[in-house]
Amino acid sequence: MQVEYLQAVVLFLLACWILAAAFHSYFIPALDTSSRDHILDFIISKKGLKIKPELALPDIYILSIQDVAGANLITMPILEASGMPDFYVERYHKTWNRILIAEGCRQNILVHSLVHYVQFEYEPALMSLKEKEKEAWDITKQYLKHYYPWRYWALTIPYGFYNWWTSAPY
Repeated sequence: MQVEYLQAVVLFLLACWILAAAFHSYFIPALDTSSRDHILDFIISKKGLKIKPELALPDIYILSIQDVAGANLITMPILEASGMPDFYVERYHKTWNRILIAEGCRQNILVHSLVHYVQFEYEPALMSLKEKEKEAWDITKQYLKHYYPWRYWALTIPYGFYNWWTSAPY
């Protein structure tokens, strides 16, 4: 009886792992840029801060895969005054107060980038870059657990959080 039970558990976990691997991008919520204000409210409350209405909210730019791959780098409207492109996607750019995200990315990338916006605009010198990155992923996990719990656990149980969080399509 013990052996059959153990085999059933192992088969179940293996099936979960295979399903999560095959369909992980469907489990992570699709990108919804219209939820920016809602996400910021969540982040601000988690950090125990108050909204500063005088701060401009970041613009969100969705870049095509061709731009991300560098094929149309020169035509991108994000050149600095020096003419040098600052071409990093999936992050907050303080210089231009914008977030660049590749098309096909999922909601967790937007949440993570918005946490960095709050860190850099509300408390710029409070933490080291390593601490900011850790906090950004911690708050991203909290957001996903709160608003998408079954999806969060469907991926976390077989993989662990740090093995599935990236949902970049390239």
